Amino acid sequence: MSTLQVNLLKYYQTKYKNLSLQAKNELLQRYGQDTFGPYTPYLLSENNIQLPVFGSAFLIQLDYMINEFNKEKMFRYIEEKFPNSQYFTLIKSRFKEKQIETEQQSNFII
Repeated sequence: MSTLQVNLLKYYQTKYKNLSLQAKNELLQRYGQDTFGPYTPYLLSENNIQLPVFGSAFLIQLDYMINEFNKEKMFRYIEEKFPNSQYFTLIKSRFKEKQIETEQQSNFII
């Protein structure tokens, strides 16, 4: 992680930590904490920061089968917020590939 990434993370974590409980609930109102997991503070960031952070986190978790957040819900969030982005096109393609792969593996198990 670069120095810039670390500083951004600390900034948004501090900003999020200092929100009132009501403000945190309003921020998560439509999606819930499990949608974003440890990336929740980035909801306070600009769209040009959110997309690469959420997108890269999603792809890494998909590739390495990490479960820090609910991938279905995160996918829906990215789809709703950034439907026309090239990043979303990549995420959508990889997510569908992984779903097919998982389905094939579960069908293979006897």
